[in-house]
Amino acid sequence: MKLVESFLHSGVKSYVGLIDYVDGNVALMFTIRLFYGFINHDKTLEEVVREARLTDEETCTFRVYKQYETDLFYIRMNAFHI
Repeated sequence: MKLVESFLHSGVKSYVGLIDYVDGNVALMFTIRLFYGFINHDKTLEEVVREARLTDEETCTFRVYKQYETDLFYIRMNAFHI
């Protein structure tokens, strides 16, 4: 969580990170699906992360963290809700 807080306190609006170790191929597939959603479908960060997390059971470990004013909020994202 310290890494997330460091990014968000430095002015970053959103941070996508892991809660556990994943294989390099899993990280690559998640990243490809994430940017594919941005580039080809003009979706929001929450939408593309939700879809990229559906790739397999390991991609579910990715999370979105956002800065709202002065508070840090963790957005739990899964197949059913944001």
